[in-house]
Amino acid sequence: MAPKRDRIISSLEELRARSETPDLEAIIRAVIDAHIRDTLDPSHWETSLRLFAREAHTQGHASGILQAELIQPVQRIMMEILAEARPDILPRRMGWIVMSAIGQLLFFMMRWYARRTGLGVDV
Repeated sequence: MAPKRDRIISSLEELRARSETPDLEAIIRAVIDAHIRDTLDPSHWETSLRLFAREAHTQGHASGILQAELIQPVQRIMMEILAEARPDILPRRMGWIVMSAIGQLLFFMMRWYARRTGLGVDV
């Protein structure tokens, strides 16, 4: 999962470097493109994403590591760059917006995987 985190962060940093104020569409596209690469690689789903999903929903030691090393760094840069693009959004709402967008993307990816492999629950 670390390479995925790094791809998302790099994509957003490159976007920030190209424009003083990136637009919302470019931000969303950068995040989606980085996520979709994993969707197209079946080996990713068989190992890391299933493990990530299991550990992210438990309260064990691994859950804290996932939060600190994988989720929070992506959330932090997404909130920063969105705040640059949309300074009118209150900071306390920015976290909800970011996590909602990521949640919708993950839902799409898991559904896509379930339909193509027959594994998991197709909702």
